[in-house]
Amino acid sequence: MEHRRVVMEELMDKINVLRREFGDTNARLTEDASVSDEKIEKFIEKEHKKTDVLHKSIMEAHKEILIRQEEQDGELKPWRKCRICFEEYEEELEHSPQVLECGHTVCYRCLWKMADPDGVLCPFDRITTICRKRNLRLLLKNFAVLQM
Repeated sequence: MEHRRVVMEELMDKINVLRREFGDTNARLTEDASVSDEKIEKFIEKEHKKTDVLHKSIMEAHKEILIRQEEQDGELKPWRKCRICFEEYEEELEHSPQVLECGHTVCYRCLWKMADPDGVLCPFDRITTICRKRNLRLLLKNFAVLQM
């Protein structure tokens, strides 16, 4: 239990450092208002790249916290798995979490298997999502599931 607390504190420290850096970047943006438009555009582009890197680092730290918590608990949280095939959701298309019109989420592979010419019948509430099989990848991806 002590080890878990130490690991959590380390990860939270990393997140706080990244947040401070993010705040510093935003402060620098507001201070440089007197610079020419061209310089501002270049500066903003550079800061956007830094912000993207910081955002990814924060997301990775959050993901690491979840992974360590799940390792301690011994199993994945149910919302991190497809409720049909029980595979963990992933960024890659085959296991990406796709949202049906009714709001339920299933992985792309299961969606593909369930699709017929009329669309996809949700196995949980029987509501049909009208979408041709070749357009299934156009359904919204549930990014919240991937980022938690």
